[in-house]
Amino acid sequence: SAEAYFEGLSNVLSSAKIRANYGLAGNFPTPFANQRTISFSGFKGEQAAYFGQAGNADLRPEKTATYEAGVDLGFWSDRFLLSGGFYHSITKDALFVVPPAPSTGEANQLRNIGRILNRGLEFNTVLVPVQTKNLTLRLNASVNTLYNKVLSSGGAAPFNINGFSARTVQTVVQEGSPIGFIRGNYGVFNENGVLERTTAQQYLGTTIPDLFGSVGLNIQYKGWNLFANADY
Repeated sequence: SAEAYFEGLSNVLSSAKIRANYGLAGNFPTPFANQRTISFSGFKGEQAAYFGQAGNADLRPEKTATYEAGVDLGFWSDRFLLSGGFYHSITKDALFVVPPAPSTGEANQLRNIGRILNRGLEFNTVLVPVQTKNLTLRLNASVNTLYNKVLSSGGAAPFNINGFSARTVQTVVQEGSPIGFIRGNYGVFNENGVLERTTAQQYLGTTIPDLFGSVGLNIQYKGWNLFANADY
């Protein structure tokens, strides 16, 4: 909108910007998590050695690549602003403490297990219905979507990252599902509300919202400023 050819639209469309970016971020494993260790404890008054951390020579940082694109528009001398964008993020070599096969006798181990997808849309609007020398009223609202999915778990069986035992409620990582979804006993009730039966280790929902946003207002009168905001 800073270009000369845009001047003919400026009475209605006062500003326009197109943006895009790409970023790569990393997350390092816990220090020394790749090292094999020995633990020591007392046994019959003497010092005894036993297996400690199993170590993982293949451990490496997880990396998240994100690209984003959007447009920002201003109407009527920027009294109404509209912003929209799209983002797509892939995390590779995601780091999780994964339980080993019971036959190994080893403890849980930090591993790189696969890929995680996050993508969504972001919209934001700002409306200035009142703008005088002493008084300004500004309203804003935003809407965001999020789609999350574990694309690959690197061959690992579904595992718990938080919660209790498999007989109760857990948050679980499983290929093809949202990360940290809730798994537990699914109950079936009759018409009287009495529990008839349960099925163990069923999908009960996700902890990640797929729709969220905020609304707010800002009132400025001379030297006074009132701001209120609500998130949903």
